[in-house]
Order: sequence, then C-alpha cells, then structure tokens
Amino acid sequence: MKQPEYCFEVMNGLHKDMSSLNSKQGYWLVGGIMTSALIHQETIIDHQAKTIIAPMEASPTITRDNGTRRDIDIVIPEVIDNATALAVRQAIEQSTDRQLIASVFGFEYKRPMTGQDRLNATLFEWTSKRRIDDQGKYYYELFPLSKEVPPESYEPWQLQLPSGSIVTTINPTGILLAYMTRSISGIRHKDKTKLDRLENRIKCDPILKEQLAAGSFTTWREFADDINTLGQIRGAIPDSTIATATPNDLRVFYFKARLLRFVERFDPLIKIAHSQLGSKILRHFNGDA
Repeated sequence: MKQPEYCFEVMNGLHKDMSSLNSKQGYWLVGGIMTSALIHQETIIDHQAKTIIAPMEASPTITRDNGTRRDIDIVIPEVIDNATALAVRQAIEQSTDRQLIASVFGFEYKRPMTGQDRLNATLFEWTSKRRIDDQGKYYYELFPLSKEVPPESYEPWQLQLPSGSIVTTINPTGILLAYMTRSISGIRHKDKTKLDRLENRIKCDPILKEQLAAGSFTTWREFADDINTLGQIRGAIPDSTIATATPNDLRVFYFKARLLRFVERFDPLIKIAHSQLGSKILRHFNGDA
C-alpha cells in the first residue's frame, strides 16, 4: 500500500474526530498547512460559503526537506487546561495516522497582573497570547501590549480538502495576521517568503483586502503594527501599550525583539528548533499561527 505523501491525504477524518471531542467552540486549523492551501494559484476562496477549496497540489508534504515530520497547528477557541490540550493532541495525531505532529493552542483567562505575573511575562513571554476576560471579550496580548479584538474576526470558515472532506479554520485574513501578531520579533525570517505570497493573495482579493485595511481585522493589524514598532524603535510607545507599562517594560521588549531576530537568522538554530527536541525546548519562543 502506498504511503501518503501529502498532509491533505491524512486529514480526511480530522473534522469528524475533532467534533467527537465535544469542545464547546470547536477548533481551527491554522499555520503552515493553511498557508500552503491559500497561496496556491488554483485554490478557490468562496466568500459566500466561507469555504477555501484547495487541490491536492496545494498541500505541503508530510515530511519536510530536512526529513522531519510537519506540524499540524490547531487552535481550540476556549480556555483549556493541559490535560485537555494533551487529549486533543493525541486525538489529532491518531486521526492523522501519526503522520503529523500536532500542536494545540487554546485561550488563556485575562486577569489583573500580579507582580509575579509581570516578572514571568518579562522573562518568558516571547509570543502573543489569545485571552478572554470574564465578560467574554477577546484580546491579543504580548506584554506590555494588549488589544481587544472583535468576536466576529473569529467567525469559522472551512477548508475543503480534495476528497470533499472539510476542516474548520478561520478567515484567510486571520491566517496572515496570526503570523504577523505571533512573535515578539515580528514576521520571522524563515516565514517571510511564504507570507509575502499570502499577503499578495489577500490584497488581490477585494473583500479580503478591505477586511485587512478597515474591516473586522483592523485591530489585529494594529496589534501587529505595534509589535513591529515597539520591537524596531527604541523608546516607542505604541497605542496598544497597557497603562501600567514602565519605561523598563518597553526597553526589555525592544531588546528581546532584537535578540530573537538575530537568533532566527542562524540556520543551524532553526534546524534545531524544527526538531522534536527543539520544539519542546523552545516552546516559549515558537508560538502558533
């Protein structure tokens, strides 16, 4: 029996298996598999049906060029504990015949920061967090930045696989901006080429272009711009800066961003980060998209 070569080939049962987990809010496929689907010239974006119809040629291969297995990135749009995240990850890997490495991300509770919280964020927060407060409002945060985002920007879409099966995802504009808001270093050096192609695809679509410029994703874009500003300009105070931020908080963000951008340009370190061991060691730095 021929071994599957492409990610889409092992994802046909994913939606059914994820639906059986009884998550209140469902799940979203994000990251590299979605990006690959969107940038292919034969992929169709059906706005009325909120469906992305991708051919098999749009699928990335299961195995990367360096021999490692590819990730499948899933967001659960609710607050989940570690045990739930582990159960979801195991279900995904079983559903995909253990051909893909599952990365599962949820939301966190937004709460007033204690002194220990500030210290932990200063030392360990290198990627943005999706948070929800006790009133059900959604936020993107990367200390000392915080931005409320509209719930309609999380409206679910579907990726239709070549087999006809579907997988739940989010608006294509959200896929792009998830990368742009992910890391303290901004758009990563290794992602730049594919994100340039994705941005071009979105800007060539009048509806997606409008959403990026002035629609429901405006606050996502503003947050991405603020990450870039604070990480590039020493002394900047972007609009997303929290009221209690100190000059030292801003300086630390700036130097962390510079450090990570410097590290990300070294190919040997990137190869380590892509390995299974590296993914576990560098979990604080990686984040999802």
